[in-house]
Amino acid sequence: MAREAGEAGWWQQTRWLAAAIVGGSAALALIALTVAADGDGPVLFGLPPGAFFALIAAPLLIAVAAFVFAGRQQALDRRYDVAED
Repeated sequence: MAREAGEAGWWQQTRWLAAAIVGGSAALALIALTVAADGDGPVLFGLPPGAFFALIAAPLLIAVAAFVFAGRQQALDRRYDVAED
């Protein structure tokens, strides 16, 4: 019974972590699309700020979010003793 309770806790925390990462990435993508629509303003590396954010910064931040997810998931796995050796 204790193993089932631990497994349920692991699944619950894994779901929350995944939802937070996916939700944050979706919010970041929506912000990028919104900002990219505004083409006026100063030029950054030859691109308007919105395009720079949408083309360069947002994908990098989403990649960082994937690495954060992997690290936190590994910590959860170790905490609940389901990590691979």
